[in-house]
Amino acid sequence: MARKAAIVRKGKVRTAKDADDASTEVEVEEETTVEVKPAMGLETALIGITFIALIAAFLMIQMKMHAAFGKGWPV
Repeated sequence: MARKAAIVRKGKVRTAKDADDASTEVEVEEETTVEVKPAMGLETALIGITFIALIAAFLMIQMKMHAAFGKGWPV
């Protein structure tokens, strides 16, 4: 996600009484974008470990079925 922030600050408005030239001062800060990168958390690691465990369990079941019945899944 990207965040955008813009801040506009208005300065004093000087009239001809205050200075020779009547002017308006406005300060504008540029937009900045900040990218938020998701960190690899515990949840992501657990999903990966679970996926690997499911594949290992499937392979072990296939090996056991080959040993017992001579063929694997589907029987």
